[in-house]
Amino acid sequence: MHFNSEENRNAIISSSQNLPEKFRGALLKGANIEFTSTPAGTILIQYAHHPTFDIRYQLFELNEKSKFNSVQDPGFLISILSLRNKIRGFIKGMGKFDLRPGQFILLHCLHKPGVLEFEKANTYETLEISWSEKIIDEALSHFPILDILKSNDSKSNYFLFGGNSRPAGSAALDIAHSILHSKYDKKLSALYFEHKVREYLIELLVQSDKQIILQGNLTNAERVRINELAEEMILHPEKKFPIRDIARELGMNEMKLKMGFKKEKGQGIFEFQLASRMKEAHRLLLETDLTTKAIAAKVGYQLTTSFITKFREFFGYPPSQVSKMRND
Repeated sequence: MHFNSEENRNAIISSSQNLPEKFRGALLKGANIEFTSTPAGTILIQYAHHPTFDIRYQLFELNEKSKFNSVQDPGFLISILSLRNKIRGFIKGMGKFDLRPGQFILLHCLHKPGVLEFEKANTYETLEISWSEKIIDEALSHFPILDILKSNDSKSNYFLFGGNSRPAGSAALDIAHSILHSKYDKKLSALYFEHKVREYLIELLVQSDKQIILQGNLTNAERVRINELAEEMILHPEKKFPIRDIARELGMNEMKLKMGFKKEKGQGIFEFQLASRMKEAHRLLLETDLTTKAIAAKVGYQLTTSFITKFREFFGYPPSQVSKMRND
């Protein structure tokens, strides 16, 4: 989330590849640099774009309590970390957040306006890293917190993971420091960042999982609701089960629902529903004369081609082979 120069009056902006004279802060190698002067103080932004990730470092040197119009650029998964002093923020449609030094939030976001608040004259630093879907795919199977990114909800919605800030931990902070103080030249730093942003992602996800586990175990009533949900998925493979709606119906937050479901059933919600659909489809192929198109519809697929692809991925062979087995 960064300062929006277009929405802040009296902002004088200059862009260059060089830092201001006598600058003693962090240096993001290969970054574009934007320096802004306002009546409240100065803002220095260093931004580095790479094909699969973006890094943005912001330094606010303020002489008074301040509030700035800001913007959150779109990203498949974004982390915002406070490196120095407490920062408050607001993102339209997502709500407020507070970041103390060493704390971070994770979010999935469309392009959204917002506000950054600073409670007094001081120096503030933030580090924002955005990962592409390609990088996140590498981590999906290891972290249940990311399950929602597999759902259709992620294509159009935006959300904070867990809704709260969390301590980043010493390992993640060390990685952040190494990114902002790379000892390599511009070209080698780009390669260095390729590895460091993945390492940083893993550390933040580990911390996120820890915090979710600490929220507490399932009650007996919650356990019953989750098992009823699993039974509903088996009985009605044609239905959709949006996590956000289910969590609201069950009176649980999304993270607790996803973690609790995996603990109870040994699979995430997405994996469990997929397995239920594929098993039912396999049964129908063996025991009925329904067409592949009809079976696809019965297990929740509007497009037969999508069903065939998923079936092949799940079983290792296409639906047509099941029909041949039956006829042999």
